[in-house]
Amino acid sequence: MIMPTIYLICLSLILSPITLILLVQNINFYKYKNAIAKLSKESRGQPVEYKTLYNVSQIYIQTHEWHKAIIILDNLILERSTTKITESAKCYNSIGIILQKNSYKNMAIRYYQKATELDSNYTSAIKNLASISKNI
Repeated sequence: MIMPTIYLICLSLILSPITLILLVQNINFYKYKNAIAKLSKESRGQPVEYKTLYNVSQIYIQTHEWHKAIIILDNLILERSTTKITESAKCYNSIGIILQKNSYKNMAIRYYQKATELDSNYTSAIKNLASISKNI
């Protein structure tokens, strides 16, 4: 009689923290989704500025929706008339990060190199390029 009780207590002690962690992740995911939905409703038919789109891409990166982040970042790069060089460098660097996280290291290197070509003082891209080059 005591063994099943001990087993259930141990099981609940193990599963409770896991459940709590998953609950927090779901809440954060829901917040991100609501922020993106609200932004898309507000900006329908109106031009959206670079900073807003870049922030949305960062949310997609945090939620591991890589393809959506790459689409936004690539579109920001293609809009060179409205995007500053330093902003384009940030976009190239972010795409490099996505590619590196998904084990496309050679492509990531190219994006980091492009970011450093556009902005030779962009320390984040320089550090990313150095770290990935060291690991190859």
